[in-house]
Amino acid sequence: MLNSILRFFRSGAVAPKTSRNHNTTAAPSKPVAAGVPIYPPVDQGVSLGKADAVIATQTEMIRRLKLLAGLSSPEFELLYGDVLRSLARQIDLLPASESGTHMGAGGLFRLALEIGFFSRQASEAVIFAGRAGVELRRGLEPRWRYATFLAGLCCELHRPLSQMIVVAENGEAWPVHRMGLAEWLESIGATRYFIRWVKEGGSFAGGAATFLATKIIPEASLQYLQEGHPSIIPAMLEAMMADSASKENQIAEIVGRIRRKVFERDQVLAPQNYGKLTVGSQLEPHLIDAMRQLVANGTWTINVKKSRIWFGKDGMYIVWRTAAKEIIEVLDRIAVSGIPRDPTTIAEVLLRAGVLAADKSGDLYWKIKPPTSNDEYVAVRLANPSTLLVAIEDNLPGALDIQLSVGGNPDPSRQPPMGGGISTPPVVPSIIAPPVPAEAMPAVSAQESAAADLLPPASAPDPANSSPKQPKLKPLAEELQPGAITPVQESMAPALPEDVAQRMTTLVREAVAQIVTDYREGRLEETSSLSNDGLAISLEQMGSYGADLTKVITELHGLGWLWVDAANPKRKIHMAQIRGKSVQSAIFKRQVAQDLGFLV
Repeated sequence: MLNSILRFFRSGAVAPKTSRNHNTTAAPSKPVAAGVPIYPPVDQGVSLGKADAVIATQTEMIRRLKLLAGLSSPEFELLYGDVLRSLARQIDLLPASESGTHMGAGGLFRLALEIGFFSRQASEAVIFAGRAGVELRRGLEPRWRYATFLAGLCCELHRPLSQMIVVAENGEAWPVHRMGLAEWLESIGATRYFIRWVKEGGSFAGGAATFLATKIIPEASLQYLQEGHPSIIPAMLEAMMADSASKENQIAEIVGRIRRKVFERDQVLAPQNYGKLTVGSQLEPHLIDAMRQLVANGTWTINVKKSRIWFGKDGMYIVWRTAAKEIIEVLDRIAVSGIPRDPTTIAEVLLRAGVLAADKSGDLYWKIKPPTSNDEYVAVRLANPSTLLVAIEDNLPGALDIQLSVGGNPDPSRQPPMGGGISTPPVVPSIIAPPVPAEAMPAVSAQESAAADLLPPASAPDPANSSPKQPKLKPLAEELQPGAITPVQESMAPALPEDVAQRMTTLVREAVAQIVTDYREGRLEETSSLSNDGLAISLEQMGSYGADLTKVITELHGLGWLWVDAANPKRKIHMAQIRGKSVQSAIFKRQVAQDLGFLV
């Protein structure tokens, strides 16, 4: 043994030399293939995303920004498009935080865009150059609002400098002061990077934000602001400082308020706040996302006749049996697997996650009595109404000044099956968005483009004063057990001709069939009229049958069933004389009305 050791030293073997690079830090070993199980878990890092790909992840928010700005496509690209691409190249898909707000890949870009967009939106209610004349204000106000957007966009850009060190797979650190993240990764041929989180240096956060802001805001944008007034750029830079509290700086006041709201909103949206992430499938985020989709697209409305959701002073309730069915349908369409099919099971999952609240006795179901109905309904109660209200960007509904819950809670075992029993079809508000100038519209699908041609807004009906134009729901004849809620059913609509029905989606087919029923039974005398052009039905009436009004009008127009004005063939909504008043209406062609069964 001793001879072996001596031979080793005599051979002159030396350890291999190691190079030192002061611009490197430890990086994890090469990531394993996605989906391959490994324990302990390995940090897979973040893949490099091109600027256009990063921007494409936020298509909807950017579309809304374009509509808000109201600029032509070249102007929007010059003022907004260039700065967004520059931001994407600078920060790529960095998360905003390790375990707090916007913590996922691409979180920092989304955080910046949200604060920028909502700050720009809030600036519409502010007059910045109040003392200037009308002509001078016309040139100044757009610049102040643009500066507000830039301040919101850049106010959180201190995070890459103060909270993280970004390294490539070889351990080389991102020289953040020399070049953007995407440019650096491409220059060294890296396709993946890792974040090492460090303790935040709060006292310098604001200065770091303005440093990166000067790197991403194009010179043309700064010159545009400077030409308006010399004080715009200083006010914008001051507003980017996280601790800015100047009462005279309107931009700083807007951005500070919006930052807080965006953080609060993300806490409500964050999937990790619902349920416990385990190995396997976390159901809660999928369920909540489906519920928010139903609110956002108008399938679930709030506090109007036949609403799915009722919001009173004692909380927010969801009429559950049909609502659960619609949640399952949404998840089926996007192929989410492992979702329970029973409404009570879904509700129990959400209850355990803290999304729903039980009563004092621990009962999941509540009885509620909406102000627009004499019937009671089975509902579940949200622990926090903001869980769904975050899906509504504008015109948030307020709580009714009434208590919705009544008496004790029903026994879930006595409730009717999901497919029948309580029937409370959703309603869409009868508010039609005004047409958007063609030059301000981004590229959209043909169906979306057709939907944008609707006429000026109609006033939304007051839920408390809704006229009783809908068919009265009648109780079932059979005797019910004590304590159960009286189920109701709608009157049966006549079957549409088979060749006609096959050309329509399910929701629109059901809505049209019910419209035919109501017209033939005389319930549309106040909301319809017959003329040489065809049968006109008011938009308020059309929007009360449980299908998205925009989709109904678009589909009917696509089928060629609506009357078209030769002078304006794109217009789908027309003013019609109904009971001596000019009313926004959809007009079925006279022959189509006869074929559908309106006229017998």
